[in-house]
Amino acid sequence: MAKKTDTRPARFMLTGRGVPVPGFPERLSEFIESAGGLTEVSTNLGISFSVLYNWSTGRRFPSIAALVVLAAYFETTPDKLLCVEPTPTKEAKRLGVKDDLALWRRRKVELGRERARIEKEERRAAREQASVVE
Repeated sequence: MAKKTDTRPARFMLTGRGVPVPGFPERLSEFIESAGGLTEVSTNLGISFSVLYNWSTGRRFPSIAALVVLAAYFETTPDKLLCVEPTPTKEAKRLGVKDDLALWRRRKVELGRERARIEKEERRAAREQASVVE
């Protein structure tokens, strides 16, 4: 007999039970209010009002997947939603940045510069090749 697969949209998978974290409901409520309120946020995220309300009051807590979605929606990190100070890795300490997020931002800038340099070299090589062909 074939195994049944879950055909529900992914948004319903965000309603799992999570681990209670002190300070999280208050922090989430601040983000929700700054984003326009429970109704607007729940509509935009595609989750029910009651689920978001329960998270913001501390009756329930989001799963890790839901926490990541919330952080992305509020343009922050899960650490900030959870009121946790990130611990820098050895590489971040070595480079003198305060946390991994700052390290990732630095890398993003460096990668952008490297990409621009490579694209410039490719355009120059294409021009040289075109002038040799003519």
